[in-house]
Amino acid sequence: MIILSNLVKIIIFFCPIAFIISPSVVNIFVSVLAIFSAIFIFVEKKYFLFKKKSSYFIILFCFSGFVFHFHYNFESAIKSLLYLRFFLLYLLIVYILKIENKEIKFFLNFITCIVLIISFDLLYQYSFSENIIGLISQKENRMSSFFGKELIAGSYIVIFSLFVFYNLIKLNNKFTFIFFNFLSLLLITAIFVTFERMAIIKFIFIVTYLFIFFNLIKLQSFKRLKILINIIFIIIAILFIMINLMNRPAYIERLNNSISNPIKHDNIYFNLLIAGVDIFLSKPYIGVGKKNYYNYCLNHSDYNLDILTKTVERKQKETAKQKGIDFTNNHLLTVSSTNTLDDFTQIDGLYVLTSLLSKHVCSTHPHNVIISLLVETGIIGFILFLGFLFFDFKKIIFKKDNFIEFNFLTLYLLIMLFPAQISGNILQSFYGSIFWFCLSLMIFINKKNIN
Repeated sequence: MIILSNLVKIIIFFCPIAFIISPSVVNIFVSVLAIFSAIFIFVEKKYFLFKKKSSYFIILFCFSGFVFHFHYNFESAIKSLLYLRFFLLYLLIVYILKIENKEIKFFLNFITCIVLIISFDLLYQYSFSENIIGLISQKENRMSSFFGKELIAGSYIVIFSLFVFYNLIKLNNKFTFIFFNFLSLLLITAIFVTFERMAIIKFIFIVTYLFIFFNLIKLQSFKRLKILINIIFIIIAILFIMINLMNRPAYIERLNNSISNPIKHDNIYFNLLIAGVDIFLSKPYIGVGKKNYYNYCLNHSDYNLDILTKTVERKQKETAKQKGIDFTNNHLLTVSSTNTLDDFTQIDGLYVLTSLLSKHVCSTHPHNVIISLLVETGIIGFILFLGFLFFDFKKIIFKKDNFIEFNFLTLYLLIMLFPAQISGNILQSFYGSIFWFCLSLMIFINKKNIN
């Protein structure tokens, strides 16, 4: 079992790289780790792990989805059971593997190196329009580094920066404060060139949280010199960003769009949220089933059409042209020879292709982690998920020697589950993998209390 344990540690060690390579590699890693977890439990007879109160809740969370949906969507029901792989991953990292302090410290250093490499690579790509291995930026105002077509480099840095900052603060030497400022400046600049708006907001929140609650070196009182240094670094960061804005029209355009087109009635994300809430209200208790949101959304007819009208008006002209349909001055789509009136929905005198309307408000998920949970699992599933979090964190809350670790765990949950953010879905494979992997590491660090 020692050889198997070391093999599992190596796979876990390379998980941060798997998140960069592709979702398929991530799925393979998580599935393999879940299988190894089940093997460890069976061989070492650690069945008591299933008798924990938190285990009851997450197991019920998965099986309730199977029971509620197998009679009309067997595929969704099976996916509910497959979600148990994340629970097995969680048990493996938090309770089963015996990871020494020196190993976790080495792992934190490894994550730090990865985050720094991606950050410098983003700045290189920003300067030369391709990264160090020749990957070209997908958009002039959206750098992606090693992630290629996936514009998630900023979000990756935000999530794993928590481990980087934790590693830095635990060093606790006289240079910690200076390193923190340089690191914050580097990472916020790298995140900015990705122009992931939510990632920028999250990172600013992280740095502010750490500055206020930790003051970087074991919660010492604020000193004027430290405050002055922070102000200087903030000014430098703002000046750098503004100078680069003036030289990059594409960034100015995206910034203007962010300011002039916030989340409102004619914003696509707002309409995705409206559709998500509407679908949740149609099945509030049991939800529509895991990974079944898109299919259910396409067949759902109770949209708030008045709110969606402006989004359709804004986007349909180009799509109509591609479909060979004339867009006339009175904002009526003329029925072409390839379409009949039955293919259209009338909204306040505007005829819109029904298929076109569905595509504007339906996505793989509502782009909000809380609404996604409610839509796919219902109120019952949502309560079971919260029950898991509560019972597993209850002992951590009252530990006396993990104040720093507990605050990092709290910060992690805030940025991953913040209700107002436009975000991924922890019920989906990739976002769910990164959520459970990092959550497991955070709880392990809280229980281990690395020194």
